Formats: sequence, C-alpha cells, structure tokens
Amino acid sequence: MFKFEIDVDNRIGSYDLIDDINRLSGNKGHLCKLNSGDVAFSGHGPDGIVRIGIERKNISDYVESLSSGRLDLSQLRRMAKTFHASYLIIEGYARLGHENALEYVPPSSNHWVVHPNRAMSYTRFIGSQVSIMNRKVYIARTLTPLETAVYCVRLWEWWQQPWEKHESADVYTPSLNEAAVRTENGVIMYSRLPTSAQSVWQWAATCPHVGAKAALLAREFQTMEQLVNAPLTALALILGRGVALSGVWERLHGRLPDMKSLPKVRAESLT
Repeated sequence: MFKFEIDVDNRIGSYDLIDDINRLSGNKGHLCKLNSGDVAFSGHGPDGIVRIGIERKNISDYVESLSSGRLDLSQLRRMAKTFHASYLIIEGYARLGHENALEYVPPSSNHWVVHPNRAMSYTRFIGSQVSIMNRKVYIARTLTPLETAVYCVRLWEWWQQPWEKHESADVYTPSLNEAAVRTENGVIMYSRLPTSAQSVWQWAATCPHVGAKAALLAREFQTMEQLVNAPLTALALILGRGVALSGVWERLHGRLPDMKSLPKVRAESLT
C-alpha cells in the first residue's frame, strides 16, 4: 500500500524528531519548511485525501505561547484553516505542586521546579488544554522526544489506512458526535455527555492502553479538574491496576502511582 511521506519542519523545535521518525516509519520522514505545524502528512479521510497537522510544544514553550497569545491567536487558527485534523503534543514532565503551582522538569535537568511564570497555575495549565480540545484540536501529552516521535508515527500509520478499514473511525475523527461505547450498564453516547465530559473523553483517548475505557472515565469524571483530583483507587476501579492506570496517573501528576497502596480492585468491564 502506498504511504505518504511525513513532513517535518526543518527549524528548531521540530527537526530533532526526524531521526526517530525515520527509524520508526521506515525512512518516510522528510525535512522541509512548513507554513503551519511541526509535523504534517497526507492521509485517507472519509471523502478522499486529507491533510493532518501536528504542533509540538515543550512545557515552557506551551506556557509562554499561551501567555503571549501566540498559540491561540496565530498557530491554532492557522492550523484549523490548513488541516482536516489538528493535533497538539505537549512534551515534558509536569505535575501539581504545592498550593496549585505548576511544577515541571526543565530541559537538561533531572529536578522538579516551580515554573517561573507564577501566573500559570496547574489548574490553568489543565484548563487551557480543555479549552483547546473544545476547539476541535486533539491534545496528547508525551514525556520525551522519542515518545513524541512514536505518537507522530502512530498517527501517521492510522491515517494511511483506507477509511473503510477503521473499525471505530468516529472515535478518532474531529467529529465525535456519533461515538458510543457499550458497557455492562448501558451505552455511553459522546453527544449526550456535557461538553466538559467530552473533553475528558478526548483527553483520555490519547493515553496509551486506555481505549474504549476513555468513555467510562468521562462518565465518572465530568471535568478535567475532577479527573485530576480523583484518588488512585477510583481510577483503578475503571482502568484496573495495569499500564493504563500508570500511564493516566503519570500524565496527570507527573509521577508513577504507588501501586502498593491500592487494595485489590476489579476494573469495570465493557461488553
């Protein structure tokens, strides 16, 4: 099957991904100057060939671009006009600190520090992502450049498939209105959830190994704030004690969960 190339912007902040992208994709990466986004490629949409764009931000760049308005007023609007589907990857370690401070690990450092922009609390950091997702931009959180490259290539692989081969295409496209997940206790319809809960569904769907249980999280935790404040036991009842729980907890709090503190729980199942 023919696969389109992965275009990687040749400027600082993007070009360092090219080696990992080529290694993971079989040398399908291509350095060029992009007018919008850090990574872009063509793929198969419901009505033909479409263009997909990915913007990459580390924690500090994300905070700075939010504060200056550059991300909202310029980059995201340009991406919305350019691409059929837009993704924002926020790369790096971030967690909730004392008194709602945003703590992060600066590049080339192994230590957690409070972000110098004290106006950017952790609640605002998470809330800004909810606002962006409600503007039809998918957000993924990665920890390292390699993880970012893996995410980009996985997206590219998905969009290279003929549209009719996607078993649950609606869950991954900009329009989720018809998405539904059947559980033991009924059906969860995306379109019937509050907007804030839809954002939880979108965010959780980007976490590895979560899959359809993103719908269960959205039903249980109606806002991202509720999800952030959820105890580990409550998440384990939905996700179980495995890699899905570890991944969600690490993306929310910037550290792995203490599994030893968990009682034995049975995760909710899907039919």
